[in-house]
Amino acid sequence: MSFFAENAEIGGGGGFVAAPQGVYLCNLHDIEIVDATAYNDPSTKTTDFKWIFETVDDTDEEGNPYRFVKFTGRRYGDDRANLTTLLDQMMGRRLTDEEFKALDLPKMRAAQWRVMVDEYTNAKGFLNNKIMSVKPAVAPRPAARPQAPAAPRPQQRRPSPPPDNSDIQDPFAE
Repeated sequence: MSFFAENAEIGGGGGFVAAPQGVYLCNLHDIEIVDATAYNDPSTKTTDFKWIFETVDDTDEEGNPYRFVKFTGRRYGDDRANLTTLLDQMMGRRLTDEEFKALDLPKMRAAQWRVMVDEYTNAKGFLNNKIMSVKPAVAPRPAARPQAPAAPRPQQRRPSPPPDNSDIQDPFAE
């Protein structure tokens, strides 16, 4: 049986429910390599990445996790490239060429991500989600350790009031 016969559905609506706009805790479900139409020239085909994130805690009415998709090119390093923008958000900084080449997909899949999505209606009238940002999910902070009581501060001296010189006469007064 073919890959698509096992893993795809045929339908006009996209096959999943759009989530309300917000921030969701997600896992990186997969990154697929897909053929797409070039943005500047519809007669040209390109090869892009399809990033698929699935919610961890939130589900639709049928109990299925929400699924969010982001398409990026395959070029990293250019400030205008979607792949650069996405990975800079996910990693919290710009990676060196060596760090980019060494990215470990299994580790990225094992991590949890905070995915911010917005809603939009596409040209066919279907409600969809658009990924606005992806950031690492911050682990909960450990419980605060009890602090030792602070040492007493030394008392500060207050300046003494100026002396009362009202009984002294001014020799230069006329």
